[in-house]
Amino acid sequence: MNPIKKKKALLVAGGEDLPAPDRMARLLEKADYVICADRGFDYVKGYDFPIDRVVGDFDSSSRLGDPAYRRIWEEKGTSFESFPTHKDDTDSELALKTLLDMGFQEVLFLGGTGSRLDHSFSNLLLLEAFSKRGMDVRMEGRNNQVRFLPAGSYVLEMAEEGTYVSFFTLDPDVYLSLEGFEYNLDQFHLVAGTSRAVSNHILSPQNRMEVRAEGGGGVYCFYSKDEEDA
Repeated sequence: MNPIKKKKALLVAGGEDLPAPDRMARLLEKADYVICADRGFDYVKGYDFPIDRVVGDFDSSSRLGDPAYRRIWEEKGTSFESFPTHKDDTDSELALKTLLDMGFQEVLFLGGTGSRLDHSFSNLLLLEAFSKRGMDVRMEGRNNQVRFLPAGSYVLEMAEEGTYVSFFTLDPDVYLSLEGFEYNLDQFHLVAGTSRAVSNHILSPQNRMEVRAEGGGGVYCFYSKDEEDA
């Protein structure tokens, strides 16, 4: 077995919705490999942790368009892979493809959401696309965590108080069962556009979630909390 498959990569993209700075520092410290998609580099460079790789067209980063500045980081061990501005994939998808080619099976995706709803939605869809290619990609921001769960049975992690758990799908034939939740479900036909599975709570660490998907699909699982008062 490729030993890299046991390691976890951290991908930082250019969206503004990032974990709090202390959380960011902890995640960077724990990561086995750190890759940035274009402007994601700007969010990481101020932390005292190595950056292994940066990919993208470098049109949104404040500094990466300067080759001399990139050389400073190359001397620290960072590699850069530049792509043309007119390309078929977003920088985030290029980064995930790079990690997939390297053999990573677990990725934590930061900066996947922000002011650009088109990029946010595109990045959310990447969770499902790469799940179907054998990669578990989890997205995290300041108040939200998202992952895609293919058909199967799961015990979900207990969330901190005040956190809601919600489920969505884009697949037409998905059936969701929940036990140990505030609102349990029994083979509920979950479809796009229903709010039936929104704002639930996990009540027991011995909970059970089962996803039955006739066509090989699955569900998006959100852990969300309200913005804390300043």
